[in-house]
Formats: sequence, structure tokens, C-alpha cells
Amino acid sequence: MQTSILFENQKSLGAEFGEFYNWQLPKFYTSVAEEYAAVKKGVALIDRSYFEQIRIFGNDHIDLLHRLTTNEVRTLKTGEGQINIFTNEKGRIVDRVSLFKFEQEMRLLISAGNSKKVSDWIEKYVFIEDVKTEMLSNTGLLSIFGPKSSEFLSNLFNVKFDDLLDCHFKEIDWSNHTVQIARVDELGFPGFNLITEESALDKLWDNLIKQGSQFDLKPMGEETYETLRIESGWPVYGKDFDEEINPHEANMRPFINFDKGCYIGQEVVARLDTYEKVQKYLMGIVLEGETQPNRKDSIFIDDKEVGYITSVTHSFDSGKNIALGSVRTKFIKEEAKVQVRSGEKEISGRLVKLPFEI
Repeated sequence: MQTSILFENQKSLGAEFGEFYNWQLPKFYTSVAEEYAAVKKGVALIDRSYFEQIRIFGNDHIDLLHRLTTNEVRTLKTGEGQINIFTNEKGRIVDRVSLFKFEQEMRLLISAGNSKKVSDWIEKYVFIEDVKTEMLSNTGLLSIFGPKSSEFLSNLFNVKFDDLLDCHFKEIDWSNHTVQIARVDELGFPGFNLITEESALDKLWDNLIKQGSQFDLKPMGEETYETLRIESGWPVYGKDFDEEINPHEANMRPFINFDKGCYIGQEVVARLDTYEKVQKYLMGIVLEGETQPNRKDSIFIDDKEVGYITSVTHSFDSGKNIALGSVRTKFIKEEAKVQVRSGEKEISGRLVKLPFEI
């Protein structure tokens, strides 16, 4: 199991650790409830160095990425980015990535543990093209979330950030290091990823903690992030989607450009949309009672098995347990009553659209 270079820094702040993505990471520092309140009202900081990066470059790298992904990469300008999806021949997801356009290269932010798979997938389609890939193993990633995040970062670095669109970024010089700061909207409110050399990560972390005191910044653990991303309906690889799921089924239609032309899996992805053949969708479920189901527990409507739970948490704002679940299309009706069978127990709930209205 891997540990972050910030392990001792986090330990000194009272972090309680658990296993996430084969990493030992903070579950929380004070409590999930306190960190949840902080990120909703102010600013929260989380170490997400388990994300991996791939650099792709060469004269043909843009053309190759165009032929491998669902979104339009050819029109991106330096400093811009997007969420994009690699799909296989069956139109299923290899990975969802954040893609950043630099002057002579693209960089991909990959789901935890997926960098070799994605790199191998890209290399599989390099024949005579001038394309090279490099795994960037010496970088780390910190994320800032909350309504005051842009103001905090602008105050800290003396650079304006509230003009950035999702995945667009700025590079700044800080303490003899380069920090890439990219906007992220995955939680439904402002957030930023800060990517820099691993050697600078502890210094950057300590500076954010120190300077964040005037903004009531709190460090945040993975359990708090999990609650927030489920509320926003943001799926993650290995839980809510994998290589058995197509982008439509994981609610990733916004990251598909239907006018860009051919790419691996394009025909399947387009046909599913045109002929309304998507068999299931990721839905929200508001649960009753205190019992939480487990991942993969079956969902029933009128005694028919219609899907399964993919993620579950407790929403502090609503006071309810909530879940993400994969539900067969023909049974989807907003506010439909469901039963989740978890072992010997049955948990009542109702279907809702995503994101949750908390």
C-alpha cells in the first residue's frame, strides 16, 4: 500500500487513516461532519496525489488523441482543458480523464491505478505516427474546494482564478517551482486542482494550511470528499463505472462530441444515442432509515430486480442516507419507490435525478 509524501504532515494534523485506491490516506481529520460544513461554507484542502499523469507529445499526438477519445481535442488552445473519455471497440469506458493542452503536448490526469492501462491503450494505436507517452511519476496533486476557493487562491498567489472555465488552467511560479492550477467543477461548486513537483508538495501543503487560516480552511479526508461527490452525482472509476459500462450509462453524455467524427467506439456510442438503446443509467436514490446498503446490493421495484448500488453515503444537509445506483432504463421514473436488499434487510427508498437536490 502506498503512502503520500504528506503522511507525516497529515498525521500531525490529527488525520485518521484508511485504505483508498490502494493508498493509505486520511479518512478525516476532525470529523466528516465538520469538514463537510467547512467545504460548503468556506474552503477545504485535500491531498489527491493518487491521481496519475501521462504526458503525450510528438507531431501527431493531437490527431491520435482525436481518434481515441469522445470529446473534441483539436480546437483546444494552450491553457484550456476538458473532461474526455477513452472508449474501447465496444464503446465502453477505458477511463475518464482530465485533459490539459500545453504548447507542445497534452497531459492527462488519470484515475487512480489506471495510468499503465491508459498508456498501453494509447501505445496500441501508435503505428507510424510521431507520438510518445511518458508517465509523470514525480508529481503530486492537492485540491481546494469551496465557495471561497477562488478568492483564497487569488489572495495567496496574486493571480485571478475566477475567470477559469472547467479544466482550464494557469501555470504560476511559486517558490522556485511551477504550479499548475486547474478549475474543477465535479462537486457542483468551485474547486481547483494544484499540480506540482512531488518535491514541493509538503511545502505547498504547509503554506496552504498556514495561509488558509484567515479563510477558515480545513483539511479534508476521503470520506468527506466521497459524501460530496455522491451528492453531486460524480461517478468514479472502479465504483460507478468501469470497462463494462458505456459513457451513456455513467451519465457522461456532456463529455461526448457527436459531431467530431470517428474514434474508437464511436459507432456504438452514437448508435446507442440515436436509437435510444441505452439499457441503464446511473441514478440517485434517497434512502429511508439509518441502515446503509453495501455496494452491489440489488435494487428492486415492484419485486423486480432492476439494478444495483454503486456508492452510498450519509448526506449531512438532508439528514438522509443517499446512494448512486445503476438502474435499468425501462424502470426509471423519478420518485419511483425502490427496495434495496442488503443481506437479510430491505431498505426503502426513492429514485431521484442527479445531482441530488440537497
